Amino acid sequence: MNDEANCFSYDFQYFISRLFLNQPDSVIEPTATPAGTIVLSGGGVAIRIPDRYISGNQETVDAVLEKLKTMGSSYEGAVQSLTNNRDVYLVYAFDSEFGTNNTISNMNITSVYVPEDTKLEDEIQSLISTYTDAGATDIENNPCQHNDNDCIELERQ
Repeated sequence: MNDEANCFSYDFQYFISRLFLNQPDSVIEPTATPAGTIVLSGGGVAIRIPDRYISGNQETVDAVLEKLKTMGSSYEGAVQSLTNNRDVYLVYAFDSEFGTNNTISNMNITSVYVPEDTKLEDEIQSLISTYTDAGATDIENNPCQHNDNDCIELERQ
């Protein structure tokens, strides 16, 4: 299976691109972390995820790879993806529990250069179209505010 097809082989695969423009000097951490979740941070971003996820950032790639290798053959695709893209992912997480179709949910935040005149709304619409084309349904797109920063929240229902 090629890398492009592999990225859709998991139950939920989220790629969130971060702009290189106006990067914050520090990470804005959520003020409260609900029970059963952790804050995963790295590369100038932070996200709250379930604590059952095997997660890391660019500084912890080797340790996460070793953990994933102990999880069995079902995680070989995750090991290969992380090995092949270790410099691309700012943060990543792989579910330690299997989904309904014996799949592994995962989340990755990558960093890419985006031209200055690019609008976040256009990029989000492109992302939604990519997942819709791959068969995803019921993706909600909601504007939000985090501290003084505008943001867009995507959620699959």
